[in-house]
Amino acid sequence: MTFAPVAVVSGLLLVISIVLVTFDVRTYRQRREAAPDENAQTAAWKRFRLRVQASSGIGVIGVLLLVGALINPRAHPMAFSLTWMIAVIVTFWIAAVALVDLMRSRSQLMELKHQQMIQTAILKSELERAKQDVRKHRETQVNGKPSGPRKHKK
Repeated sequence: MTFAPVAVVSGLLLVISIVLVTFDVRTYRQRREAAPDENAQTAAWKRFRLRVQASSGIGVIGVLLLVGALINPRAHPMAFSLTWMIAVIVTFWIAAVALVDLMRSRSQLMELKHQQMIQTAILKSELERAKQDVRKHRETQVNGKPSGPRKHKK
């Protein structure tokens, strides 16, 4: 196997990792500054930790690919096996962290949707109450003056 394709893939994974970590740091800073309370800051920190682990794990996989390509399996079978075993463990770790992040994000989204539903119901009831007040006001006013009971034409 030639070394060039492995080096290209390894370099690509390192670049992707650096870009993702940079994006994660920038996003965390924005969320921390925009957080309305300490709970939101804690949630932003937890999300940041998970995402940086996954993003940096991609870079670790890139380095392990490069190291694995440099090790001669016949000369150093233990080092070769250990390198690829670590690569598999890191890959599973990335998948587990991504799954936890996905589930946590989904939970937060469902909570936000629930809060939005409650706020929508409150606003709808207030709007209906205001419409009823306007109707009552119109029924009691004619040309800006209070009127008596309405007379119905037959």
